[in-house]
Amino acid sequence: MQVCSFIPNNSAGARNDSIAIKNGEYKLDMVPGKYKIVIEPQGSQASLVPKKYLRQDTTDIEVEITSGTTEIPITLVQVT
Repeated sequence: MQVCSFIPNNSAGARNDSIAIKNGEYKLDMVPGKYKIVIEPQGSQASLVPKKYLRQDTTDIEVEITSGTTEIPITLVQVT
């Protein structure tokens, strides 16, 4: 299981929110706006997540959530 934190990017009324990902799926109820995503790996999977995705100041994952958003694909890229 992984945990993703959604950190608002100056969205009025938005709040930080964390969700658990289980079997590749998650559900959330977010205020529309732009968010940065930080991955919080759990247990033995921690070493599988590139370090840049672990911190708000280094992650490059950004998403925009609208009132019609139903899916948010997240792709992690391993740098060698």
